[in-house]
Amino acid sequence: MKNFILILIIAAILSGCTPVLLGGTAIATMSIMLDRRTAGAQLEDKIIELKIKRGIYNYLKDKNQARILVKSYNRRVLLTGEVDDITYISDINRIANSVNNIESIINQIKLECIPTFINISCEKWIYSKIKAALINNKNVQSGAISIIIDKGTVFLMGLVTKNEGNEAAIIAANMYGVKQVIKLFEYIDKKATNISKN
Repeated sequence: MKNFILILIIAAILSGCTPVLLGGTAIATMSIMLDRRTAGAQLEDKIIELKIKRGIYNYLKDKNQARILVKSYNRRVLLTGEVDDITYISDINRIANSVNNIESIINQIKLECIPTFINISCEKWIYSKIKAALINNKNVQSGAISIIIDKGTVFLMGLVTKNEGNEAAIIAANMYGVKQVIKLFEYIDKKATNISKN
């Protein structure tokens, strides 16, 4: 019962918690239930993301343009995006590092031009195609994999077996518009339930 309540809380956070988004809440709830992380771990990751995003927003609001993407999975934080000042990269890393309960930070922020609206739209299209392909693949538990896309680079995070990770990477790499796939999985052995990081 306690886990179910946590699932509903996370689903409400993900969907915006408004009546018109009840359908979105249902979809988010299903996605959460297919995730191999516990409901508590998912909630903790969401809180970590929100804290980092708030810190980054406060830091960047009076500065030049930047686009930063934040993803936490099992307390491993991925930072991606683009900035127009190299000092922002280390400053944002420090902001993320100040948040409690983080296990590690993977900083992939680059000193590059901010993507255009068309670039961002393409990223969303690639994301939807990869997600659909994973859902339709019986050898992969799609709910266990998180997809982050930044200028044609696909980052894959999640709790997966070696075979699932390899299959997911192949699916992503073969998608039109993808330039590179970076695997950031935590590998599990379903029989031994051991976890190792890559």
